[in-house]
Amino acid sequence: MAELLEINQYNPQPRLIKKVVESLSKGGIIVFPTDSCYAIGCRMNDKDAIDKILRIRNETEEHFFSILVEDLSMASEYAKLSNRDFKFIKKHAPGPFTFILPSLKDLYKKHKLSKRKTIGVRIPDRNLVQAILKAFGEPIVTFSLVFPEDEFPKNDPLEIYDKLNRQVDIVIDSGFCDIEGTTVIDMLNDEIDIVRYGIGTI
Repeated sequence: MAELLEINQYNPQPRLIKKVVESLSKGGIIVFPTDSCYAIGCRMNDKDAIDKILRIRNETEEHFFSILVEDLSMASEYAKLSNRDFKFIKKHAPGPFTFILPSLKDLYKKHKLSKRKTIGVRIPDRNLVQAILKAFGEPIVTFSLVFPEDEFPKNDPLEIYDKLNRQVDIVIDSGFCDIEGTTVIDMLNDEIDIVRYGIGTI
């Protein structure tokens, strides 16, 4: 049975953040509000947890996902950042954006993930998520919480809890959230392309 934690989104309670981090460290799956919509996530190198999330989402391992990182310094440990990329992301992050970047060599092999050579990187602009990332000290693999039968993500934490309380470890209740995803920006080529318009404005 999942634990429902009421965490203040502006001033997250340290003891509750510690509980979330302990769960992630042990392979737990958490549901939490971001600066766009509610998301579901786990530790980056925990393939069992990732596979379980994919089953919840009814997706295959080829499904695109991203990592949440605290800042550009953490992002540079997992993605290749040119000077252009660094300046562009610094200008727009933190915020509701997913930046598609080349992954570092052997990243997915090291972390037991798919063999995709790109990675989606997010630096969230939400005190709650930043507190988790800072205390955890490593990225969180994340997927928007959209169920197979729905068009949009769920935004009611109690409804989410009722649906997932036997499939995840923690559901964070910080009130309602947006139902729109991030703006996705492809930075793999010379031209910077917006491949999906979401809540973030460039």
